[in-house]
Amino acid sequence: LEVLVSALWFPLRRLPDMALTLMILASGATMLWVAVVLNGMETGWDQATFWLGVLRATFSFCLGWAAWRYRDLAPRPPVWILAGVLLALLVMPILSGPGVPWNGIYDYACVLLLFPTLVACAAHDPGGRMGTLCRRAGDISYPLYALHWATWAVMLRIYPGGWQKVLPLWFPILALAACPLVGWAALRFYDQPARRRLSPT
Repeated sequence: LEVLVSALWFPLRRLPDMALTLMILASGATMLWVAVVLNGMETGWDQATFWLGVLRATFSFCLGWAAWRYRDLAPRPPVWILAGVLLALLVMPILSGPGVPWNGIYDYACVLLLFPTLVACAAHDPGGRMGTLCRRAGDISYPLYALHWATWAVMLRIYPGGWQKVLPLWFPILALAACPLVGWAALRFYDQPARRRLSPT
């Protein structure tokens, strides 16, 4: 779905702001309905909900597109503030427990407001060691995102106990180390060499 939406971006990249706004409103209205009815935005991963997945990817992509267009208007708070806000957002669902009735609204608010705001505010190089750390994290972010579930699935198949609802604590801790390592290996030994070969000399 993301490849499809990204492919459509190139011919539409000079779309006027009004048209981009209409795309956000149309896809966003549908995703609000999904968030309320399904109590979350986890949809589009099966054949029955494929087109909802297209709208889900379109909504997020267009918000990121708008954040990029207007990035110069965003404030530039210190990186540690942005990291603290992101950490709080990630911890909040864990502390509230499963089955919370406002889960869908939380998901929608994160996608519509919080994540684009964080991206827009962080779209600059802070310089120094923090800048180096941010660039390294940015380099590994996509391979980590693309491969984390595959890494987790392989780990579950290797684990002698197999898939269980409750896993020992060391297992997810190991995954927190293994997933970035696999992402780094994909970046270092596949992505970067491929980019060098495909780049014009």
